[in-house]
Formats: sequence, C-alpha cells, structure tokens
Amino acid sequence: MASIEERHSKTSGAASYRVIWREKGQRYTQTFADRDAARQWKVTLERTDHDSAKAERIVLSAASRSPTVKEAGKRHIASLTNLTPYTLQVYERQVRLHIAPTLGHLPVDQVTRDDVSEWVTHMRDKGLAPKTITNVHGLMSAIFSTAVLRNWCMANPCAGARLPKVSKRDDKKEFLSHGEFALLLSAVDPHFRPFVMFLVGTGLRFSEATALTSADFQDAGGGEYLVTISKAWKEDRVKGRYVGDPKSDAAHRVVQMDSTTAHAVAPLVGAARAGEPVFTMKRGGALTTQQFRRKVWLPAVAAAQEVGLRRSPRPHDLRHTFASWQLTSRSVSMDELAKIMGHESSKTTYAVYYHLMPDSRRQAASAMAGIMEQVQASLGGAQSTPALTA
Repeated sequence: MASIEERHSKTSGAASYRVIWREKGQRYTQTFADRDAARQWKVTLERTDHDSAKAERIVLSAASRSPTVKEAGKRHIASLTNLTPYTLQVYERQVRLHIAPTLGHLPVDQVTRDDVSEWVTHMRDKGLAPKTITNVHGLMSAIFSTAVLRNWCMANPCAGARLPKVSKRDDKKEFLSHGEFALLLSAVDPHFRPFVMFLVGTGLRFSEATALTSADFQDAGGGEYLVTISKAWKEDRVKGRYVGDPKSDAAHRVVQMDSTTAHAVAPLVGAARAGEPVFTMKRGGALTTQQFRRKVWLPAVAAAQEVGLRRSPRPHDLRHTFASWQLTSRSVSMDELAKIMGHESSKTTYAVYYHLMPDSRRQAASAMAGIMEQVQASLGGAQSTPALTA
C-alpha cells in the first residue's frame, strides 16, 4: 500500500505531504503541498495497483474539460447531415460495440497513438475482420477530426495507425455462370423461383425488389415489363422496418425486364393486391432478408452444392451476376450498366466490374500497337516484337 508522510520545512515550517509507494520493486515518492491532493494521489495509486502511469492518466482525465470519446462520437454523428437511417444505425452500433467499451471513457485530449494501436490490436484479437476494423477505425478518425476542429484536442491520434491488410477475399464476389445459376435455380423452392429469376434478370437490390408493388410494373410490349424503382425497404431503431426512398438519387430509375423473366413474374404481378408487395413469403408475409436467406437461400445453395455447385453465393451475388452477364455479352457499356444498376457514380461500376471486360484491355493494347508501329515506321522501319519469356 502507498503511504503519506507529513514533512515540515526547516526554514518556513510549511507542511508538505510525500506519497511513498513501491512499483515493480522500486521505491517512488511524490510530494504535494496540499494534504487532499496527496490523499487523492494515494487513493488513485491503490486503485491502479500502484501503476503510476495509469494513475496519472486518471488524474489528468478528471481534470480535462474535453468530452469523452463516447460523447464526442455522439456529437460527431449528430453533426453529420444527409445520413440515411441505415448508415446512422451502423455508426451508432460501431460506437456502442467497438469504441465505447475500450476508449469511450477517456477524454479525447488524453487519447494517444499508443492507445489507438492497442485498440486496433484488441479488435483484431476479438476476431473482427480486417475490413470491419478498417471501417470502425475510419469512424474513430472522423470523430477525432471533429474533435480537433472543435479544439477538444490538439491532434488526431488515429493518423498513421497501422491497420490489418484488407484482402480482396474479405469481400469476395461470386459471379455465377449460366449453368451454375440454372443449377441453383433448380434447387430453389418453386414459390421463390420467379423472385430469384427477377433478381438475376434485373440486377435490383434485394431491398428494392421486395418493395415493388403491381403499380411499378408496366407492359413494355413483346412480353416484356418496364419496372419503376422509386422505393426500398429501410430499417432503423426508431421507425423499425419501413418503405422509404431508395439508396440514392441514382437508384430512382426504370429498368426493362426480359420476356422470360416477365413470363415467370406476371402471375405474381397480377395476383398482388393494390399497394401490396409482389414478392412475398408463401403465406403472404413480408419477404425479409433474414427469412429469405435462412428458409430459402441457404437450403437451395446446400442442395445445389450436393449436385455440383462449387460456389457459395449470397443473394446479393445475383446482382453481381446480372452485371457480369451484361458485360460479357457486350449488350451494354459500362456507363449504361451504371445507370441500370442505380450506381450514383460510374466509378463504382468500373471499380467492381472492369475486370470482367478483357476485350477492352485487348482493344486498348491493339490500338496502342497500331500507334507504336507508326512511330517505329517513322524511325526507319518497323521492328518485330520479340516473344516474352518467363
């Protein structure tokens, strides 16, 4: 235990109070002019098992006028505009589950880079995926950027933190071939086959497709449908599950459905009551992601794998499959695909799907070959290209 020794100056007689403790086998002392300050230091030392570094942090934190990390997180999120309810819920969950339990109690001006490094290590040791750690760290860094702007702290301790490398396999997308999709579709419960065909035939998001009513389908002639996307299912802690605007302005769009998919979907469109969803569970209930995945999708994937399917696709991979079929068939350009998919920027489409366009790379190389041949000819004759060897 720590002890307090009262001492008096030989010249002035003024009292001072020396706290004495042992830490890691060594004797340490610290002198205070005030008895209460000495007592507080003694109590704090004993609370931290005589760890003076921890004790000093507690004292500094108590004296800080800056908000805690948890409070700063709440204020940062509240200051953000145009957040969707879903994004707001994600940020609040990240603070609650991954930030507050470890660093939430500390004032923002007391958090160091070492604290952030230990926090990242803690998340990794908990088994969080590298992508999740990167996302949560990004929110933490944004919180501290706000803290710096509001003069709650001098610098952002998240800057320069070493994060686990995010592998492409952490967000692996499955692009099904025609045969693989047929294998999967044959294993899907017949009630849900039109819905699965619709997802792969239009590229709609699950939340968009399940919000469609009969009024969103118009006959385009030739046995095809035009489908208007103007809403999607949303969810937040206040409203619960509700139908609202789609993901972005670009998600408001009209897509054309092929005649084969339209033929499969037409009976459902005709049977749907006004204002009610076209795609439902067997007994007419709302088709939610969780129920569909558990009751329909996973059993179908397992059954298809037993007869030869070697992939483990997710429902969202039907959207990726739609895009891959469009590009490999050369039926649309990348910019046209971005509009059909409802991407706010074609940069997203290029980033996700450009690797599916090997012909574009070949055409670029071919065009450059023609240019370089002209350059060589102008230098006095074209030269043959040597074969590359490993």
